[in-house]
Amino acid sequence: MINVAIVDDLKEDAEILKNALKEIETEYKVTFNTFYFSSGEKFLMNYEKNKYDLIFLDIELEKDNGINVAKKLRQIDKSTIVIFVTNVAKYATEGYEVDALDYIVKPVDKYVLNLKMSRIISRLQKLDNKNQEKN
Repeated sequence: MINVAIVDDLKEDAEILKNALKEIETEYKVTFNTFYFSSGEKFLMNYEKNKYDLIFLDIELEKDNGINVAKKLRQIDKSTIVIFVTNVAKYATEGYEVDALDYIVKPVDKYVLNLKMSRIISRLQKLDNKNQEKN
């Protein structure tokens, strides 16, 4: 099971992403357990290290900027995978500042998500193997 946090102030956009993830579960033989947060503040207040394997973070949040949220997250957790979701691709380069794996332009398209998912799954497997070696 892959625990996924979706941080987006627009619930409709979060639902589109959640449904796209559900549609590709069988293809990758995984199950996504999704958690929704309507703001970066709520997400950070409820953040538990090692709870989320993958975070989809909207860059343009109503009261905050997803890049700032990711910077705060990286102070707590440097390894969780972050994927930015945005309406504007111009912010994509800022993702490198916080070691984001990738970005997706809204509205999330199942085909585009599917293409990126192989990279995401590969990174998750590497992190899992690394964690098992430590134990």
